[in-house]
Amino acid sequence: MSNRDVYTYTPTDNHCIEGLAIENERGDLIDWFWGGSTVSHRQYVSRDAADLTKIANLDDYELMPRDGRESNEEYAPADRLIIHSQHGLQRTHYIRKGAEPDLSTRIENARQQLRNAEVDLSSAQFNVKWAQGQLAKLTESAKESK
Repeated sequence: MSNRDVYTYTPTDNHCIEGLAIENERGDLIDWFWGGSTVSHRQYVSRDAADLTKIANLDDYELMPRDGRESNEEYAPADRLIIHSQHGLQRTHYIRKGAEPDLSTRIENARQQLRNAEVDLSSAQFNVKWAQGQLAKLTESAKESK
């Protein structure tokens, strides 16, 4: 175990606990729910926490552009690291140092985008037909009331 090692574990309580911990320079494992805040909310994690598993060391990764706010989805899954807090609502994206965007990952992402667009198109077509039907009913009612 060393400084900036990242671990997952199974917490006994989920209130203000993330299940993701990072080791600090003093050798303490700090749960990342508060995003490493130095305030008194800091939650220390025991080294015998259930399912404690090292997943990375931050020194092997670099922040994505814009301080980690941009996605790392163009990189192979093995080259990605997402540090999350606030039960996953806050996400910081990292890539393994030296990693390059992965063509097969980008192709799969494009396939998924196409599938999503096709679902959106089908939904939009259904909504258009429904709206046309509603308009036709209202128009017919207007003609009958004259």
